[in-house]
Amino acid sequence: MEKISETEILISDWWKLLIKRKKLIFAAFLIGFLAGLFIVFIVKPKFEAKLSFIINDSKLGMGSSLSAINSQLGILGVNSMSITDDRIIFLINSRKITAQALLDSFPGNKLIADEFISYYKLENTFQKIEEMKGFKGFIHSNVDALNYQENYAINLILYSINKSGNLIVESVKKKATSFVGNTSSGIIEVTYKHKQETLAQAYLAALYFELSKFYVKAMTNQQQELVNLIEYKVDSVEHLIANSDSEKARVIDQSIGIIRASGRVNEMKLRRSNDILNTLYAELLKNREVARFNLNQQKPVFELVDFPQLPLKKNEYSIVLFPLIASIVSVLLFIFAFSALYIYKRK
Repeated sequence: MEKISETEILISDWWKLLIKRKKLIFAAFLIGFLAGLFIVFIVKPKFEAKLSFIINDSKLGMGSSLSAINSQLGILGVNSMSITDDRIIFLINSRKITAQALLDSFPGNKLIADEFISYYKLENTFQKIEEMKGFKGFIHSNVDALNYQENYAINLILYSINKSGNLIVESVKKKATSFVGNTSSGIIEVTYKHKQETLAQAYLAALYFELSKFYVKAMTNQQQELVNLIEYKVDSVEHLIANSDSEKARVIDQSIGIIRASGRVNEMKLRRSNDILNTLYAELLKNREVARFNLNQQKPVFELVDFPQLPLKKNEYSIVLFPLIASIVSVLLFIFAFSALYIYKRK
């Protein structure tokens, strides 16, 4: 009981001393409020660009026809890659996609990367780095063709963007039930916040464009190679038919007036060869149309739902709420400091 009474006395003394410091508490409240108000007016608001799209599976309704074409041409089967949210999220955060997006054009015939260099004031950083001396901007627009200095600059820009944490990519999930947990709805949502409104919109749009272009190419690469191969064979057979027609006409002209069958052997051979080529040509044309149809069925991968349109949503501190929160935090810090000092003196 003696220990409890001492604790009560300690708390009572602490409270009495704290009440006597009410002017200091009010001063802490006022300082916090003014500091919060100062931050509200000084800190620039961030503009929020938001983009969402649906992931569509490729439509392969002509699988058997495609297999028949592959077997005729001696090619292994063309497999469609399955689309998953994790794959899309990984790709949109990959260096290849993010770096290529930086090399896209910005309104005013500039690159998005140049705008980020100006915003983060990286020119001053470049001057302090030995490897970046003499860097005058980007001369390549393809990420695979960048030189050492351009790659260095891209890495610094991406580091600054990732460090800010303003780029968020997430999959919209269906709500869990008692039987099934959260599952994918097939919708990807990308959000990017930046203090420059046009830059936020341009970078997010470039990310989506580069992602869709890369993924469509990856999904249809094998199918496109098959179409190209069939078209090459069609061109070759067309060339052979043209030569065969010319040769057949020449031989027919030479065989006119010849009664003996032996004199018309070349003509019959060329007719037979020409019939075979025409049959092959007709089959190749049919296969080409089937291959093109399958290619078109595979191409639609993304369907855009929402696109960031100007003006963007502005995220800024509330002129009333933020100073109030800042003042409360300031008072709590004062009480914590006062309590620590009180306990230290009691000891």
